[in-house]
Amino acid sequence: MTQKIITITREYGSGGRLIAKKVAEALNIAAYTKEYLEKWIEYAINNNSIILYDNVYHDYITSPDVPKSIYELPNSKKTSIEFRSFSKSSSFTGVRCSYYIIPNDIDKDINHIWKLRTLNRFNGTDYIAQKGALASYDKESKEIINYNIKYYLDNAKSLKDTFLKYNFKVWGGIDSPFIWVKNPSLLTSWETFSFFLNELNIIVTPGIIFGSEADAYFRISSLGTKEDISIAIKRISDYYEKEI
Repeated sequence: MTQKIITITREYGSGGRLIAKKVAEALNIAAYTKEYLEKWIEYAINNNSIILYDNVYHDYITSPDVPKSIYELPNSKKTSIEFRSFSKSSSFTGVRCSYYIIPNDIDKDINHIWKLRTLNRFNGTDYIAQKGALASYDKESKEIINYNIKYYLDNAKSLKDTFLKYNFKVWGGIDSPFIWVKNPSLLTSWETFSFFLNELNIIVTPGIIFGSEADAYFRISSLGTKEDISIAIKRISDYYEKEI
């Protein structure tokens, strides 16, 4: 029997995944709870499937009902390949250094094929990225990383609270450094991008670049200084106070 591949992105909207969109709208969350992941693991077992679990922002997870790894759940090692990243947590995103985990319990053919693919199509991460990844395990680096993550999550909460104040439908801002917002009125995501740029001098990410399912949304990042976030919040507040 041919195995099916299930791609699960942790953050709502990444890659424009329909699955993430449905879950986010149903539960008002940005990350998968244990309950939902258990259902996908059960589905994978019953349907001879492999889950590719995108978990590159795992260090941002703080909610007790959201696992930091899919391998916290029963039977996940039989069904799941998890992808993680050093560069997201350590703030050297453009340099890039990631890794994936293939448990020994995964089908041996899958394990073998994946190794062949890696050996033939990947020449290794550049040296500076490797050094950065290694340094992220230092005690001092861990303290800095944890400080930065809390800093960005505080930014995210401030942004989320602002959009909620003006009756936007909002997802994220918890367990994620990104806020996903439903476009105002019936605007497309590119029209929303133009509105925020031209009227408020704020750059947001149009959802359409993640796929057609995300065209009704835009994404805004909390990965900036508190000063810049405060300026953005003031511009949003000043504009929508006039609209009330």
